[in-house]
This record gives sequence, structure tokens and C-alpha cells, in this order.
Amino acid sequence: MKLINYIRTVLLVGSFLFCNTMVFAASSPIKVDAKGDRLRAGQASFPVWRYTITSLDNNITLQSLVLNRNNCVISTNDRGQNMNAKLKFGQSYTFTTPSNSSYTECKPLELIVNTDKGSYTFTW
Repeated sequence: MKLINYIRTVLLVGSFLFCNTMVFAASSPIKVDAKGDRLRAGQASFPVWRYTITSLDNNITLQSLVLNRNNCVISTNDRGQNMNAKLKFGQSYTFTTPSNSSYTECKPLELIVNTDKGSYTFTW
């Protein structure tokens, strides 16, 4: 059992180092970071991809998100639609999407962020 936990930890840390990417769209007022993570719920934990959108503009409104062409569930109350999340410079908006234990489901491929300043596509 200890060996399995050790292997799981090594794989998890390796996936963080390998999958932690920062992506910039050309002349975008936002940046996006995506990484494999574990979502804890009591004693259980579940693999997720965690996305963080950070404003590089003094005032921007995130209106909607489209993850992997709507093939992945966005885990927020609004499911990424009609968000109207207002961000100032340096502020962030975070969301997750469920994955499997090897982080191959819903891995970051494409994220479209619609804002009041335009639409921006991030690819990995």
C-alpha cells in the first residue's frame, strides 16, 4: 500500500511539473495557466485540471468560457456561460474540469475566453 501511495505521489508531482503551462494569446489582456491538480473533499480527492485566468488589464469582464470546444465540463456555478466576472489588473478567476487519474481526460487543448474586450483563444 505504501508503494502504491509513493508511486501515485511521484506521478502526481511529475504531472504538475510536466503539465503546468502558462499560455499567452497574442496581445491578450489576460493570461491563462493550466495544471493538473487534486480536488479534496473530506478524505477523498479527485483529479482535476485547474485553470487560472489572470487579468493584465485594469478592468476586464469575463463573459463566457468554452473549454475544448464544449467537450469538457466547466466546474463553476454558471458552467462558464453568462459569467460577468469583473477583474482588475492582477486579479484572477479560477475554475476546474474533472479528469481521470492519469490526467488524460479533458487535458488542456483549447480554451476560448470571451470578454468585453474581445474573444481570446488559448491553445496548448
